[in-house]
Amino acid sequence: MTQTQLTSVKNSLLSPLLPGEQQVEGLGRYMDCSDNPYDLRPAVNLILDAANKLHMTLPEDQPLVVLIGKFHSISAHVELSHLVSSRLLENEESFMVSCEFPHNHWGMVAKTAICSDIPSDLYYNPSDYDEVGQAFLTGYLGFDSVEVSPVAKSNLMAFWQKNVIPAFPSDAARKQGVFDLGDQFTAAAVAKYDAPLTSEAITQAPGVAARNFAMASLGVRRAKKQGKKIILQPTGLAHLLGWEPEGCEHLESLCQAYKKAGAAVLPVFLVSSDIGLGCNVLPESAHQALPETVVIDGLANERFKGDQTGEEVFIDKIHRHSGGEIRSYDALNQRSRYQALAVEETRNVIGRYKQAQANL
Repeated sequence: MTQTQLTSVKNSLLSPLLPGEQQVEGLGRYMDCSDNPYDLRPAVNLILDAANKLHMTLPEDQPLVVLIGKFHSISAHVELSHLVSSRLLENEESFMVSCEFPHNHWGMVAKTAICSDIPSDLYYNPSDYDEVGQAFLTGYLGFDSVEVSPVAKSNLMAFWQKNVIPAFPSDAARKQGVFDLGDQFTAAAVAKYDAPLTSEAITQAPGVAARNFAMASLGVRRAKKQGKKIILQPTGLAHLLGWEPEGCEHLESLCQAYKKAGAAVLPVFLVSSDIGLGCNVLPESAHQALPETVVIDGLANERFKGDQTGEEVFIDKIHRHSGGEIRSYDALNQRSRYQALAVEETRNVIGRYKQAQANL
């Protein structure tokens, strides 16, 4: 980017202000949503306005990453990516989703629940044969689950699946909770950052750095192969700009990893100052990135674990207050339907793989 373009980006991040936006010294663009914490629209308006202005300055062949750093257990943070996805789809943007899931997620699900006989190269690299991520998404919706914010997470993935939005897992490969060195790409990433082979290492600084390298490398690679101009990457806050509590430095953050991989990045920092989750969790080295960051505070911070009904009521409230732009897909109560779809998509992936091998 030229100096003129860089100045243009910095100016566009500061002005003009959108409704509800505030100018705060040291931050790129900032909004406090606490007056109506259940309405996601002002925050999404700000994110997409900043993304559009940055995108206009980029070379045609450089992808833009909208990197949304969220707190995994805050359901509103998850649903924000739902509305961002919906707006990008509505605007007919050329985009894909890079997901913070092991890139062998489909292989693990399929081998356990559907088909035990999967070649290792397909097990670790299914994306070439799962062309828009339908096997990954239906596999998750049918056979996988998470403890925190399960309704929001399944709803987001059901939206991607229903609308055939390309979505791919890009995190380092795993096996039984640790890095899977059977995957050569993951083994190289682990060696690069000297990450230990323990379950705890996944969230410690060397492991997080290895995972950031994996997500950025695979995300950009997939976007270029698909010809997509925008990568939407929701991720945990520890990955976004660095994470002081675990000693994760900004230099090895996901934001920096994407830049090293050749992408432009719009970091979106979802904070909750009323529960002590703000710039205090960033290492000092990350403060240099804040002038180019969209910071959103004040969204509803209800967290759910083991309360599906309560979270469903909360999600419906989010949707009502957000003008009905997004809706619930009731995915957790339709697991059998998604299981059947996952079986079908797995057969398709294996069939494409076998056809490709026959053509060699």
